[in-house]
Amino acid sequence: MPKSTKHKKARVADFAKAKLKLGKGKQIAANATNTSFSAKSIALPNQSLADLPKSEPTSRRNLTITELLVQCRHYSVPVKKEALTEIGTLLDSYPHLLELHLLPLVGALSHLISDPSPSLRTAARKMLEKLCEELDEDKLAAASKGLVLFTLAALSSLDEGTRIDALKVLDLLLEYIPEEIVRGWEELSGPEGELVDRGVGAKVVEALLGVLRVRNVALSAAQGSFTSASSGDLSPAARLAILRTLSTFFTVALSPSASTSDSAWYLSSSFLTPRAYASFRQSFVPNLPLTPLHALATPSATDLFPLASLALPSLSSTSTNAPPQTTRDALLPLLHPTLLASFLDAAPTAFSPTPSSSAQEMDTIVAVLDVAKSLYWSSLSGSVKDEDGKDGKEKDERKLLVALLGHVGAYFPFGADAVEARTVEAEEQLLDLNLVFASLVSLLILSSSSGSSDETRKRSMKAKKREKQLATEGKINKMIEVVASWVGEALRGELTTASYPMGMTLSAEAYSALEPTLWALLNQPDAPPEIFDAILTHFGRCSSGSEAKRLSFGFISRAVLVGSDPAYLDRFTVSPEAAGDPESPVGKWVLSLPKLLWELGAKHPETTEMVLQFLQKIALQGPKGFFYPIIPTLLPTLVPFFHLQHPKRGSIAGPFAKLDPKIQKRALNLVWALLRDAGDGGAKLRDAAGKALESKEVKEEVREQWKMML
Repeated sequence: MPKSTKHKKARVADFAKAKLKLGKGKQIAANATNTSFSAKSIALPNQSLADLPKSEPTSRRNLTITELLVQCRHYSVPVKKEALTEIGTLLDSYPHLLELHLLPLVGALSHLISDPSPSLRTAARKMLEKLCEELDEDKLAAASKGLVLFTLAALSSLDEGTRIDALKVLDLLLEYIPEEIVRGWEELSGPEGELVDRGVGAKVVEALLGVLRVRNVALSAAQGSFTSASSGDLSPAARLAILRTLSTFFTVALSPSASTSDSAWYLSSSFLTPRAYASFRQSFVPNLPLTPLHALATPSATDLFPLASLALPSLSSTSTNAPPQTTRDALLPLLHPTLLASFLDAAPTAFSPTPSSSAQEMDTIVAVLDVAKSLYWSSLSGSVKDEDGKDGKEKDERKLLVALLGHVGAYFPFGADAVEARTVEAEEQLLDLNLVFASLVSLLILSSSSGSSDETRKRSMKAKKREKQLATEGKINKMIEVVASWVGEALRGELTTASYPMGMTLSAEAYSALEPTLWALLNQPDAPPEIFDAILTHFGRCSSGSEAKRLSFGFISRAVLVGSDPAYLDRFTVSPEAAGDPESPVGKWVLSLPKLLWELGAKHPETTEMVLQFLQKIALQGPKGFFYPIIPTLLPTLVPFFHLQHPKRGSIAGPFAKLDPKIQKRALNLVWALLRDAGDGGAKLRDAAGKALESKEVKEEVREQWKMML
C-alpha cells in the first residue's frame, strides 16, 4: 500500500529549509541565551574624567594603598606584581601608612604566598621581609595569625616550588617572631571548637612533618607508635629546605641557651636538686652585691649545707612505661628514619676527598645533625643516671642515637682526608659538624647508667642479650675514644688541614659549643687526665683579652669548685694533691691568675671580676680548702696588681687604681680573705694594697672600706 500523506508531511517539516523574508533578518534560535545587560553607571577609576584630589598618598597611577591592595587580588599576574611594586614605593615614601594598613597588607600578602606564579611569590616574600624589618615583634606577632595559617596551607600544595617558598616564609617568621611560631608546639591539638589559644606551634610541626611524608604526630602520640612513611619522593632541594626549617624550629624551641641565659646548663644534671644547681650557678654570676665582711668571716652551716640539697628526689617523678603523650615524645622515633636516610644519601658525596662535593649535600648533612642534636639533647640530657629510674622510652631513644652515630661516625673527623685546600667557610662548616658529633657522643656518657647498677644489670641478662649489649658498649667506647682524641687535638691547636697546615684555633663560639662535650668527657668512667690538661693548655694559648679566654676561665673555675658543693653528684673532682701542688697543671693555672689580672688591666672588667671572685672563693675555704697549700706562693704574685716598685721609674700604681670602685672593693675583699691566715707572709701584699689606695684615682668610699678591714 502507498505511504500515508501524514508521514510525508512530517518528514518535510523536519528537514524543510526556512524561507527568509526580505527585511526580517535572521531568526533567533530557540535555545539562544540573552546576554544583554543594562546599568545606570560604569565605574572606571583609571579613566575618570573628573580629576578629584584624594586625601591619602597615591602612587604614580593615582591609586591609594587601599586601591592597590584590591588589585593584589586581581587574576592577572602583571597587575598584582605592579600593585606590589607601587605599595613598596608608597611605604618607602610614607612610612606611617604601614601601621594604618597593617592588617589588610598582611592579609593581601598571605593570599600571595601560594600564588601559582614563582616571581609573584618571591615579590610577596620580599615585601613581607620588609614589613618584618620595620615592625617590632609584638605588632608583627599580633598580625601574624592569618599569615601563619596561609603559610601552613601552602605547605600542603602539590607544587614543589610553592612548598619551598612557603618554607622560606616560615624561616622568615622564625627569625623575627620565633616565640610566637613555636608557642604550644609540645601540646597536642585540642578538640575542634575549643576557644583556648594553644598557639600554632603544634600545627607548624604537623605541617613540616607532612611535607616530609611523616605520619601525623597527634595520631602517633595517641597510639604510641613510631611508624613513619617514606620521604624518598622528595627532591634533594625540597628535602634540604624542610630539614633547614626543622633545624631552625627546634633550635628555637629546644636549645637550652635559647630559652635561658644560663651558659653552664650542662651542669644541672650533676646536682641533687635544681635548687642546689641554681645556688651554685648564682655564686658565679658577676656584678653581684658584695658580701658583708662579717658574713665572709663566719659562714653559717645553712649556707654551706642547704636543707634543700639534702632532700630526696620525689617518687612521683619516676616515670613508668607509659606511651608518649606530647609532640616531643613522638618526634624522635618519627624523624629517625628520615634523618638517617637523608644522611646516608648525602654523606658519600659531601665527604668525598676530591672537590666534587656540592654545597647542597653538605648543607643537608649540617641540617640533619642540627636536628638530631636539638632533639636528642632535649630528650636525654636530663635523664637520670641510674638504670632503675630510666624508663623504656629513654632506652629506646638512646638506642636510636647509637644507631645514628654508628653511621655518622664512619666519616669522623669530617674533612680530615681532604687532599685539596677548602675555603674558610667550608672549614668552619666542617668544624661545626665535628663539634655536633662530639656533642652527641658526649650525650651517651651523660645518659649512661651508673657503674654499680650497670654491673648488676649485666649479670641478670641472658647470654645472647648480654653479648649484644657488650657489642653496643664496645661501639660507644670506641666513639668516645675517637672523640676524646679529637677534642684534645682541638684544644692544643693540633688540628691540621690542607687549609690550616699549622693547626686551627678554636673561636669563642666553637669553645662555647664544646663545653658540654668537655664536661661529659671529664665525667666518663676512668676519664684520662689528658682531657683536663688539654683544657688548661687551651687556656694558656688564648690571648688575655679574648672572649675565648673568658669562656675558658669560666669553665675551668666551675669545674674546679663544683666538687666542693655538698649537692654535687658527678665523678669529676680535682684531687687535693693536685690542687695543693704548685707544680701540678691545676696548681700552675691558679698561680698564673695574678699575671692574668695584670694583663687584663682595666680594659676587661668582667673577666677581672670573675678572676677576683674565684680567688676569693678558694681563699675563703681556709685551711680545709684544697688550694690552701699554695696560698703562700700566691700572695707575692698579687703585689704588682696593686702596686709596683720599678728599679728606674720608682713607684708605679698597678691596674687596681684604674678599676671601677665596685671591682676595687671586691679586690680588697680578696686581700682580706688572703691575709686572714697568712701571718707575716702577707705583709708585702698589705703594704701594696695600702699604697694603691693612695692614688688619686681611688675614691674615698674604697679607702673607707679598707680602714674598716684593718
